Amino acid sequence: TPTVKIRMQRLIHSFFRNWNQHTGVNHMSTTATCTRCLRTIDLTLGMCRVKHPSHLREDHGSMYSREGWRKHYGCGACSRCYSTGGKDDTKEMPVICGPKWCFEGSCTMEPLPESDLRRNFSNSVMVISGVANEIQTKVNDLDGNSEVKVLKLIGDIRDHEERMINLIICLPSLDELILEDVHMGCMVLDQTSTPKLRKIWMQNPNDSGRQNYTIQCPNLEEFSIFHWGAGDWKWLQDMLDTATKLKKFDSYKLRVGYLKFASNHLESICLHRAELLQCVDIWAPRLTNFSVQAAYDLSQVHFLKIHALKAELPSDFTFDEELSVNAENVNLGNHALEAIATHPRFRGTRESLQMDDGYW
Repeated sequence: TPTVKIRMQRLIHSFFRNWNQHTGVNHMSTTATCTRCLRTIDLTLGMCRVKHPSHLREDHGSMYSREGWRKHYGCGACSRCYSTGGKDDTKEMPVICGPKWCFEGSCTMEPLPESDLRRNFSNSVMVISGVANEIQTKVNDLDGNSEVKVLKLIGDIRDHEERMINLIICLPSLDELILEDVHMGCMVLDQTSTPKLRKIWMQNPNDSGRQNYTIQCPNLEEFSIFHWGAGDWKWLQDMLDTATKLKKFDSYKLRVGYLKFASNHLESICLHRAELLQCVDIWAPRLTNFSVQAAYDLSQVHFLKIHALKAELPSDFTFDEELSVNAENVNLGNHALEAIATHPRFRGTRESLQMDDGYW
């Protein structure tokens, strides 16, 4: 096991260190790098500590008092919660509650499973935070960078909303884009600038009506958007029309009137608190989760039976997994209610689609 190997390395290192001291000859000058913390392994200690990756943290709210800031997060790597605190939230604040480290244990030279994200990320992950002009300068410097696979921009909610950030650079290896409280002005994500982009996560994007978004990524698999006002959403529908490999769509307070989904790979659609949504058209033969919780204006749902993408399915294609529907706190229109209730893979009851006093 890795632990046994570390112990053996310590014994070997101790032996050669004593031998070197006795003979004056260096018989061991090689070093090893831990595949988790990416630091040179100190064979006399072998202690590995990894901070919670900032690009995988989930915002669970914050508060301010006379003692200063207290911010709460969930870690997407270790699946635990922690809180940071301090007077100056423009700098990294220490963990004051919960696990200080995402991982704490022995170093290892063994390859880590792809699913184990409790690790330090090298130049493949870039996290940029601050006010708009600071972020813009650092973003511009990334143009053409082929190493960055994950880019996370964290805006300052106290920044003036007139100061917007433009993302019109080329990142040929970008796999995931995270925009947290950033007032985006012009944003271009397409096959030329970001050909490998698979995941987009947005919270409080600019919905002032002065934004100019172009997102046309055929390889997009996951898209999440939280808190979008009643602005023009044509860019969003254009994105969905292009994203024919989409697997997951997640949203909260997405205020749009109509959406159309079309993907042979789409498994989950969440439209929580889509309060202005009236109609949804869906082509998704593999859909297993459909949430319209508190989308209380929804009157029409169309599960399309014919679509051009059908030609890309195997000739003997069948899919029998249950379609789970969350319709809490929504008074579905008769058309929407009938469409869901008669879906061949919906195995719930009509009563489960009626308005309930659940959590909004």
